[in-house]
Amino acid sequence: MDNSRIVEVSGFTADTSQDTLEMYFESKKWSGGGAIERVDRTSPECMNILYENSEDAQNVLSRQNHVLMGQTLIVKKGKMGDNGKRECEDEGGGENSSIEVYGHHKKLSIDVLEMYFESKKRSGDRKSVV
Repeated sequence: MDNSRIVEVSGFTADTSQDTLEMYFESKKWSGGGAIERVDRTSPECMNILYENSEDAQNVLSRQNHVLMGQTLIVKKGKMGDNGKRECEDEGGGENSSIEVYGHHKKLSIDVLEMYFESKKRSGDRKSVV
């Protein structure tokens, strides 16, 4: 499979329809894209697009900013998984990943928050808290 035709898209919410996403990424005007051969929505917030030709995929990747329905989309090169399907990479825990915690008791210490987010049982084993 020619990975140069695959684009991975995330950053949209689960309630964003696949039709809306496909129309956006087929549009030369809006995304730089073109004819799509196949779309795999690998999770509610991630999908891979296989374009009919690599030029359309490269045009989409070269655009600086993709915004759809007020959501800034994350667009990057996709790749074929070991099982023959295009799979999204895990977005969690990267250097630029962050969350905002609010609504907690004012006396809650940063140490307790750090322990919570480092706990496999509680938070899914995120490696560091800043």
